[in-house]
Amino acid sequence: MLFVFQRKTDTRGAQGAFTLVELLVVVAVTAVLASLLLPALSSAKEKSSRAVCQNNMHQFLNALSMYASDHSEKLPSSADNYGYYHSIRLSDYTFTNFVGDYLEGVSGVMYCPNIDYDGITNHDKYGYLIGYSYLATEIVTTEKGPDYWVGITKLNGPGPTEILADANYWSSQTIGDTGISLQMAPHTSMGSAMNKLSSTARTATAPPNSRSLGSKGGNIGRADMSVTWKSINNMGQYPASSISDAEGNW
Repeated sequence: MLFVFQRKTDTRGAQGAFTLVELLVVVAVTAVLASLLLPALSSAKEKSSRAVCQNNMHQFLNALSMYASDHSEKLPSSADNYGYYHSIRLSDYTFTNFVGDYLEGVSGVMYCPNIDYDGITNHDKYGYLIGYSYLATEIVTTEKGPDYWVGITKLNGPGPTEILADANYWSSQTIGDTGISLQMAPHTSMGSAMNKLSSTARTATAPPNSRSLGSKGGNIGRADMSVTWKSINNMGQYPASSISDAEGNW
């Protein structure tokens, strides 16, 4: 018996293909889903970073407590290499000895993971930049103008109880020899926000502060070794330098 096969046109490729309209619809739906999911993912990442930041601050405080136990309850000096106070800077002597003797050589706990000094070395002739505001020095304004003194001479003695704070910080002057001024908000709703302004590009307008960068607040480490979250609305604004070139929220 003779069978005659009639070949039909193969339409499988045509049936499986997307039209341009269908592709555009898929792209549009993907974009909408991404826009909906991105804030949620960013929020989850920020919550995780806050937890790590808080844990680092706890370890930093514990090391300060051990230092105080060995030094008649006194805390490490907050002065830079030239004897000035900047809340985010420590002298070479303080940094290297504290890290070596009380942090087992691991300086990472002195930095919130949201702080990224990208393009700025954390060490220069003035000392080391750290990732928190170290508040062992308080600025006192007298009739002669701003002056400073070590506000916390003993860990459990009189004076301010806030020792560490997330670095909600802004400066009108440049950092060391970098030619760059910093404005930082470690915790916004979408993570950290930082401005690094070159002195050659700075305009006459005032630099933004942490609140204007979207800061939601920060962790505060106290003399009783507790670490708590403080919203930006409950924070005050304070001098963060003994030469009046920086401000901070805590």
